[in-house]
Amino acid sequence: MDNRDPAAALTIVNRLTVRGDHTAFEAACDVHAEFLTSRPHFGYLVVLRTAAQPRVYTQFAHWERLDGFLDTVREPAFRAHVERIGPLVEASADQVNSVFRTLRHTATEGGLNVLLTWARLMYEDDRYAFEARFAALSEHIAREEEFGGSDLLCSSVNPLNYVGLQWWREAEDCDRALSDPEYRRLRRSLACLATLDGERVVHVRYRDPPRTAPGG
Repeated sequence: MDNRDPAAALTIVNRLTVRGDHTAFEAACDVHAEFLTSRPHFGYLVVLRTAAQPRVYTQFAHWERLDGFLDTVREPAFRAHVERIGPLVEASADQVNSVFRTLRHTATEGGLNVLLTWARLMYEDDRYAFEARFAALSEHIAREEEFGGSDLLCSSVNPLNYVGLQWWREAEDCDRALSDPEYRRLRRSLACLATLDGERVVHVRYRDPPRTAPGG
């Protein structure tokens, strides 16, 4: 029996390694994204490609309600999309929940303007300290005009695991922020509490449902 709150939000993180042509994979993802944005309670889809490993992608699919996600995965159309994409990739998935999120600007699609951080706490008792230090890091870079936003998400499967995103409008804005001495100091403070794996990633796609204008 599933005792989860049907009204709770959730985010699915898919880590995907493309076996063949990445353009065919991206085209299939676009078709899937169009389907998702038509579904009730779907929030947004972010698709990122790892710069150092161009066949490795990370997808974040956010749902405003759990029951919207469960209803969708039961749809034959959803299963058809999965069956089409499945042979193209090797995949792993996790379910995560946002600890805090800051939104200011959208990252330009096609730019190397996102930093993806995978973190695993050394000790469970360090959770709140780690989250506070990530918040301090985000607050520091948020002073820049071209800062786009940040999101820290904690795994609901293994609460020791986090994934963080920080993004800027353009690649050069990201370059400048990451070379800042204070940013590096704050980043090192995170590494005192968790093992970190940082990746520069290309912002491939952002899709969300069409918004109805007031009175429309």
